[in-house]
Amino acid sequence: MTKEPPPDGDRPAPPRPETGVRPGVPRWVKTLGIVVAALLLLALIVMLASGGQHGPDRHRGVSHAAAGAAVGLTLLMGTP
Repeated sequence: MTKEPPPDGDRPAPPRPETGVRPGVPRWVKTLGIVVAALLLLALIVMLASGGQHGPDRHRGVSHAAAGAAVGLTLLMGTP
């Protein structure tokens, strides 16, 4: 009795040699990293081009900021 070879579709894959080499980074990860870095760079350029004035205090006048600090200090220290 001779053993017949299995059909082509049922052959097991040959064993891969263990070389310790890892597969590379997927293309979508590289693309996502490039897009995120470009958006961060664009945001930095926009902030620098606008004079670095950003945040909630941008629309507040100096008198409002000083008044808010005075109220906060009064609440923190208590009223005499």
